[in-house]
Amino acid sequence: MQIHHLHYGLVLIFVGTIILLFFGRNFWVIIFLGYGLGLAFDEFIGSLRLPEYRPLGLEIYKKAFKPTLALFLIVSLLLLGTALMYFYK
Repeated sequence: MQIHHLHYGLVLIFVGTIILLFFGRNFWVIIFLGYGLGLAFDEFIGSLRLPEYRPLGLEIYKKAFKPTLALFLIVSLLLLGTALMYFYK
């Protein structure tokens, strides 16, 4: 598996958002979100110009949708549970 700028960017955006939710606005939120958006756009905008065999790309997205959705739901529920425990001590 190759890790690209987009993956690193999304992780940094995620970390910056968590810091923002739990600690409010500060210097690190700006750093993580700014750097994460820069990395994500660097990879994403360049990939828009690449030629692709569309049926193969759609097949790959179909296979990855359910695991991605499951991971998203698990992380969302963990964050919601953590936030509820934090705010309702």
